Amino acid sequence: MVEEKPHHPTSTVGTAVTPSHVALIVGVTGITGLSLVESLRCPSSPGAPWIVYGAARRPPPPWFPLTTIHRFLQLDALDPTATLLTLAPLSRHITHLFWVASTAAATPSDNAAMLSNVLQSLPNLRHVALQTGSMHYLPPLPAAGRRPATPAPFREDSPRGAHPLFYYALEDVLESYRTILTWTVHRPSAILGASARSEYNLVLTLAAYALICRREGGPLLYPGKDYTWRNLCCDASDAGFLAEQQIWAAAGNAVEGHEAFNCTNGDVFAWRSLWEVVAGEFGVGHLARGGEGWEWVATMKGKGDVWDEIVKEKELVRTTLDEIANFEYLYAMTNFEFDMAQETIEKLLNDQKVSGEKVAELEAENKKSRTLIAEKEAALFGLESSRVIEEFKKSIAFKTIIQDHVQEAREHIYDVEVKDLEQQCMDEGFTRGFLKGVRLVQRKAGVKIDGLTTSQASEDSSSDLDGAEIESELRKAFSSDDESVDVE
Repeated sequence: MVEEKPHHPTSTVGTAVTPSHVALIVGVTGITGLSLVESLRCPSSPGAPWIVYGAARRPPPPWFPLTTIHRFLQLDALDPTATLLTLAPLSRHITHLFWVASTAAATPSDNAAMLSNVLQSLPNLRHVALQTGSMHYLPPLPAAGRRPATPAPFREDSPRGAHPLFYYALEDVLESYRTILTWTVHRPSAILGASARSEYNLVLTLAAYALICRREGGPLLYPGKDYTWRNLCCDASDAGFLAEQQIWAAAGNAVEGHEAFNCTNGDVFAWRSLWEVVAGEFGVGHLARGGEGWEWVATMKGKGDVWDEIVKEKELVRTTLDEIANFEYLYAMTNFEFDMAQETIEKLLNDQKVSGEKVAELEAENKKSRTLIAEKEAALFGLESSRVIEEFKKSIAFKTIIQDHVQEAREHIYDVEVKDLEQQCMDEGFTRGFLKGVRLVQRKAGVKIDGLTTSQASEDSSSDLDGAEIESELRKAFSSDDESVDVE
């Protein structure tokens, strides 16, 4: 049997390049999948150049840019045999798996089976980047009246919720591969991007809603609660930023290699501000709050014929309202009542207030100290010069200066005497200079040195001694038990 080689279109891959990083994106037609394709093909992407394969459960839609990937695979990952056969021609070449498939409709066990089937078909896989989401920390949707297991802000090491969730099942599959490959988990909040193949499609849902309201001449009603309307309680994740984080980790930059990473834009917003932006962008005549509860979802899902008219009139890519809009998701996102999110912000603001008060207190003390110093200086300069000198003599600074000068004088005198002695030794020879040094020590210290003769201790240093006499005198002055010591 002849092995089928991976297909690398010459229009997208240089003939002289053999990339060591080969990516398979499962869920390539979704919001993050499209951003991953774009980011991986960028020459400056970590690990570049990449070979990029894309897989999805359904055939590619007409708007999908097939020329941006090396091959598209229609993959039924729930069927292990079909998965193995579909991936077989490429399986030995794929080094990195990006799992961004959104399969919330399937059970946790089905999600786990799909990921396991793909992993078992890729023998040379080195890394898996798994995208889940902030639902890892939240109660099941709709979440009205419920609270997360841990208060916000959510941390990657926060405990799981008690309810079953397919995110947990997917992470458990990766954990079983810990000794075989590296993996990272990426948890965005509401993803901001555009794809008609994404189940949680906030941007297109808002766009479709605004266009329908404009066409019908009605207000852009806010379907959520007053809490989310007024409070800074929500965050979001840019699809491009999310893709870059996953590539960064896949290229070996994750410190541990088996980690979870939150991924949001870093700012929080109140829905009121976002609602005003949407209304202004699509020219909705006026803005109003006052949704109709869950009935709003059913009302909007019944607007499919209105959307068809808009598509036809504006010559848009043909889509159905069910394909691009998820009104259940929008309703759930605007009906949170997570008081702890607001409590967190209030705590931060309170901490900031306390810090500001502490700074003000320190500044007041500093100002008081500067005033006291200024008063002392003014009083000092107002004294007569003689009084200033007397006051200075009493100070610790004056005593320190005097002590330093005395020490310097002592060191100077010692240096002069030592240098003079060294010069004598050089001028008169070692022996005469040495004896003079001994006499100098005796006079200075007032100590009698045993063995030193009267003539040697006298002030007369002009005695003429020959070599034998000098040696004899030295032996007397420095008697030793070792008789073999010679003085030359």
